[in-house]
Amino acid sequence: MNHHDKSYGSGRFCSASCARRFSTSLRREEINTRVSRTMSGRPSPTKGKHFKQWVHKKCPCGIEFDVLPCNANRSKFCSRKCSYEFTDWSTLHKQAYASGKESVGGGYTKWYTYDCYRIQGTYELRTCKILDVWKTAGLIKDWEYTKDRVPYAHLDGTMHTYFLDFKVLTNDNKILYIEVKGYKREHDEEKWNAIRALGFQLEIWYIKNIECYEIHSSRPNF
Repeated sequence: MNHHDKSYGSGRFCSASCARRFSTSLRREEINTRVSRTMSGRPSPTKGKHFKQWVHKKCPCGIEFDVLPCNANRSKFCSRKCSYEFTDWSTLHKQAYASGKESVGGGYTKWYTYDCYRIQGTYELRTCKILDVWKTAGLIKDWEYTKDRVPYAHLDGTMHTYFLDFKVLTNDNKILYIEVKGYKREHDEEKWNAIRALGFQLEIWYIKNIECYEIHSSRPNF
């Protein structure tokens, strides 16, 4: 039987592999042509007269980078890491509260609703459940997802605001604050010292603490 009788592109190819290879090549050429037409006339970051349309920026870390004019006002950092490191989150929170908002952006952490509270992340959600177990068991009087704020000073003398996570009323009528953390950050010790300087008890709960209390939820550490 003649190989042209087979369905290899209406007899144009000698084999199936040749047909696939040629079709892929044609498809790639078609895609490149379409992309070329779409991008025609758009600014290039490295070639020709359009380069001067890019805006030169400098990140607080010292690295210089270029952005398109449409992103010039909002692009302040060279990377996401620098964005988190150099953003003054306490100022953003204060502005949000002043405008009547409950919160500001929290990265990729998901928000949940627990009872009447809007809480951030699974660690805080699990903490709510632990505290409810303690309250039901009579190990604490009450708890709340608090909006309490405490001013504190950085080592450079600038003033900031610390937004607390949980406030617990113990059975001996003392206030215990709980800070839920994924990891420790640069200025955390300054915040925690400000709370303790006011005479309040403060516990820092990482994932290991949460897991421990979930297993032994009838044994609080205070």
